[in-house]
Amino acid sequence: MVRVNHRATASIATIVLAALLVLSARVHAGPLDPPKSRDAYRHLIEGNRKLQVRDYALAIKSYKRGYLIEAKPVFIHNLGLAHRLQGKYKIAIGYYRNYYAS
Repeated sequence: MVRVNHRATASIATIVLAALLVLSARVHAGPLDPPKSRDAYRHLIEGNRKLQVRDYALAIKSYKRGYLIEAKPVFIHNLGLAHRLQGKYKIAIGYYRNYYAS
């Protein structure tokens, strides 16, 4: 006969539920919504294209230019991503912290 530890199961369920609530709140807040400015959006798309072809330096330049036009969290997130993929983990962590603080 298998014994189930109900306290452990309840604790895990509580943690999972809390995580889902936090994630759903982030989704509804729209943190990765694209910028409204046409120029900023163009830089976002260009950065994404450069990221896909692993040209991280140019992706970073595009994201920074877009952020200067319209300071949207998507640029901060993508800057963290580009730096992480470039192997610059400390810089990436800084961007990710700024993103989650926004």
